[in-house]
Amino acid sequence: MKASKLAIVLTMLMVFVLALSACSDNLDTPLSNIFPSDYDTSSNAVTPSDNDPSVIDIPTLDISAQPTPTPEAIPELIPSAEHMQTTNDDLTYGDTFIFDDLEITFSADYSWAVLKNQFSEYDGRDVIKIPITVKNLKDETHGLNMFYFDIFNPAGTKSDSISSYFMDDDIKWSGDMRKGATLNSFMHILYENDGDYYVEFARWGGKAIEVCLSVKK
Repeated sequence: MKASKLAIVLTMLMVFVLALSACSDNLDTPLSNIFPSDYDTSSNAVTPSDNDPSVIDIPTLDISAQPTPTPEAIPELIPSAEHMQTTNDDLTYGDTFIFDDLEITFSADYSWAVLKNQFSEYDGRDVIKIPITVKNLKDETHGLNMFYFDIFNPAGTKSDSISSYFMDDDIKWSGDMRKGATLNSFMHILYENDGDYYVEFARWGGKAIEVCLSVKK
């Protein structure tokens, strides 16, 4: 039994010695004999061969060769036709102009009213009541947007809106019209004193249109 165990140990020892000997032989073998010819032993990196089909040649983009865009080549944000307004100089009573696909005319036959509301700070104040005619030029239902115009008094400051006290016949509350329809309404302006009142029509993408309305009490 002891002899058998000894034989096993000797056999294992011989196998170990043979394996160690094989490793020593490989350590003496140059790397060029172990690795393929396209292996760069100095950098431990593989340098692909020109004939290697697995390599994809990606061209280098020369940025300096690209043309510099000119101002003409850069697109501008140009308002569409429906956002354009027809502007006129020195507009006043009787002049017809186009704004936001609406044909607008102010009449010089203005009249007077008195604001009567005990809860308003303007109670008892005089109000100018100017006739205005608006025609819808669109092929669909449309009207004058109350946020597209402002009123300025002779001092040049913005006039407070009092249209909510005259909702029955004020242009701000007239609503929309069908295609080709014409609306006759009024614009109520808080009277400050005699002079030139201006109504400015404007919306995004278009030049403002001013109408001068001279008032004398």
